[in-house]
Amino acid sequence: MSTINYKYSFYPKDKVLDWTPGDSSKLFEENIIKYTLEDKSIKYYTENPIVYRFNNNGFRTPDDFNTTDEGNTSFRKYLGI
Repeated sequence: MSTINYKYSFYPKDKVLDWTPGDSSKLFEENIIKYTLEDKSIKYYTENPIVYRFNNNGFRTPDDFNTTDEGNTSFRKYLGI
């Protein structure tokens, strides 16, 4: 299987993170105070935190980018490769 090395993501490759630059524990804590735990959204995400999973090229998709798996044709076309 040949992988595609798409170099334009500034997120880490093959990593799982609890927070990203646009989403931080500080902001979440501020929103808990602002909206209180009675807000259904805050309660849900307190009990079910978001986890950021990045693929082999640093994108939030469960698919690794390569040239052999079905579905990558449109991705390659989109990138012009």
